[in-house]
Amino acid sequence: MSSWVQNEDWFHEGDFEVSERWIYAVCWSPFGNFLAAAGNDNVVRILEARSWKVVDSFRHDRWVLSVDWSPDGNMLAAAGINGTIKVWRIGMQKPVRTLNHGSGVLSVRWSPSGRFLLSSGGGVVKIWSCEDWKEVKLLKKGRMLFSASWSPDEEMVAAGGEDDVYVFGLKGARDVGVLEGHKGAVRALDWSGEGLLATGGDDGLISVWNPESGENSFFSAYSGPILSVAWSHDGLIASGGADGFIRVWKRSGEEIKSFTVGDNVFSVAWRRDGLWLAGGRKSGVVSLWNRISVLSFKGHVGEVVGLDWSPDERQMVSADGNTVKFWDIKSLNSVGGFSSSNVVKAIAWSPKGRLLARAMENKVVIRDAADETVASFTKPVWGLSWSPDGGMLAAGGEDGGIKVWDTKTGGVLNFPHGSPIMSLAWNSKSNLLAVGGESGKIGVWNVELRKLVKELDGHKDVVSSLAWSPKTNLLASVGYDKLLLVWNVEKGSVKEFQLKGLPSFTSWSPNGLLVAVGEEHIVRILDAETGTLLKNFNCETKISSASWSPKGKWIGCGCIDGSLKIWMAPIY
Repeated sequence: MSSWVQNEDWFHEGDFEVSERWIYAVCWSPFGNFLAAAGNDNVVRILEARSWKVVDSFRHDRWVLSVDWSPDGNMLAAAGINGTIKVWRIGMQKPVRTLNHGSGVLSVRWSPSGRFLLSSGGGVVKIWSCEDWKEVKLLKKGRMLFSASWSPDEEMVAAGGEDDVYVFGLKGARDVGVLEGHKGAVRALDWSGEGLLATGGDDGLISVWNPESGENSFFSAYSGPILSVAWSHDGLIASGGADGFIRVWKRSGEEIKSFTVGDNVFSVAWRRDGLWLAGGRKSGVVSLWNRISVLSFKGHVGEVVGLDWSPDERQMVSADGNTVKFWDIKSLNSVGGFSSSNVVKAIAWSPKGRLLARAMENKVVIRDAADETVASFTKPVWGLSWSPDGGMLAAGGEDGGIKVWDTKTGGVLNFPHGSPIMSLAWNSKSNLLAVGGESGKIGVWNVELRKLVKELDGHKDVVSSLAWSPKTNLLASVGYDKLLLVWNVEKGSVKEFQLKGLPSFTSWSPNGLLVAVGEEHIVRILDAETGTLLKNFNCETKISSASWSPKGKWIGCGCIDGSLKIWMAPIY
């Protein structure tokens, strides 16, 4: 049985001043690459979900109280306090349609199919056809209806009123009727993917209803009015209120996270994958949090000297000095392993997944059906690197020699680096090999020509780790001088970023946009272009090895105390 422990880290991405006025509404685009924010300056702004900069904007005539994206992400609807709904096509400043609700519009929502749009305000909910933009249904209840939303099957519409929640049946379905229990206005509601309805009211209560059975549960959430609620895809409820808190709940009412922001939170929104939470605030600020799963386990007795992934991300391999273990990522169980009579210094899984290489005191061993020694060294081997095409394995170590093993012919090529080697990395074309170590200089070899084609001189101390971008001609290097250097090898140019701690490794995201750097107890995720810090992943002990998974979903980390961690990698 596995002894992995699963927890969640919440990373505060930042507070972004979007407007000088109030932000009433935030909403993620369907694919999560943009965030819309709008408020009482009449402007809907579009933030790009990596830089968090405003990349587009649309102007309404009056205050915007609600926004929603069409399911295909091509259009945006905005509800105005003047009783109109404006619909824009993304990339076009002129609205494709202006709809007249008749009174101040407090909520606007696209149907899951994208065929209809609903608006609520005053005492009515209107449903509009998105084919001809005509009103097709009018639902009335009471003097005031606040937030309204579709059930996931489009069979029902729920609307919050002055004391109650009204659930209207559509397409021949019967009305569920009135859901009672709140004391005061119900300003917030949202349907889960399972058809449960969460509501929040001025009474500070959140309720979870099953409209089919009528069953519901209330829990006290706030000392003041609740202004927004939103379900994540995996059943968590986020809420924002007038008391300056954003809270995250299980459906049972158990609070699992609370964020203090200090002013009214008018809107909360989950990204579709449930990994990002946005809050729109009275101060004109949009606050963002990234929810990251982390798995922890004491996998080894001694320091984890190597860690790598199978090409399909289904398994991870880790090694201490004398033991190699394989882990199934889905079940989190150990699925095998073996002991080594010689001390293991590094491991590397071949890109095609058939071979596993391990470096030891004075040799490199390739493991398939049986161990096979492919190269001998006079001193310990510290670095291993498979070419992306899987055709070659490079190794280097204390004796300063580079050996490249050809998997097809079995031949071994020798190159003299001169000084002890700490790290090696292949470019995406599998023809250039970068080598770094104690000299502080990085040699770039053309393996086909067996020629040193470039020497990169930028570090002032030992180069501890190298990684070549899988998408570009950029090479990342870190060293004992606490520098991250990103080289354009072809041009010979370099960008320099100062690090805080002593780095032990660097690794690229598969899309070539992000660089991970291990600094003592922290894995930092940086923007490769600007060096901007995007994330910190914290470990209890010093990091000794790490690797980004081939498809970019995970970051695995090994520590000097034998513990292993797996984080869900940031997605932008």
